[in-house]
Amino acid sequence: MACCVCNKEAVLNSHGLCESCRELILPAPAFSLKDPGDKAAAGLRYNDSVAEIVHRFKYYGCRYLGKNLASFIEIPEDWRADAIIPVPLHPKRMRERGYNQSRIIAEELGQRYGIAVRDNLLKRIRNTLMQSMTAREERVQNVKDAFRASKRCSGMTIILVDDVITSGSTSEECARALKAAGADKVYVIAACYAGGQES
Repeated sequence: MACCVCNKEAVLNSHGLCESCRELILPAPAFSLKDPGDKAAAGLRYNDSVAEIVHRFKYYGCRYLGKNLASFIEIPEDWRADAIIPVPLHPKRMRERGYNQSRIIAEELGQRYGIAVRDNLLKRIRNTLMQSMTAREERVQNVKDAFRASKRCSGMTIILVDDVITSGSTSEECARALKAAGADKVYVIAACYAGGQES
């Protein structure tokens, strides 16, 4: 089988990495987001090797890499959740890409932890620019009021799943929408954390 980083045939570990690429993949540091998210975590530190996986996963149709990325994520034991919600794509972006990469990661986590994935509780109502294409100082405004949550999430504890967190603007805006609709707690988890970097 092929390594998920270098794409060479090799003996792989449980994350899909060959021996030479294992040392290139680092765990994400501890970090926190601003309110209204309650707690946040990620699996991997975003670097050039991880970027290779993410870009093939998001932009080149390599959906199978979602399983590799999800394998690095561990949901903390004290995050007792009623549902997992992926960060949604706008319908136009969904048509262009053909799949929501965050949903693929969410489904992997849902199966592993036995938590229902409820992507019908949060919608992207404004087609924003891709965060990776905007300057850091513009990211908050880019996603402002871009999401709407269903009142059906009232009283729920939710794990929000994203692929990459950089500034945290998207996750925070999603969490804000969920809290406004009555969600009790919103935990945020991502495959990668690129804090201090551009992703």
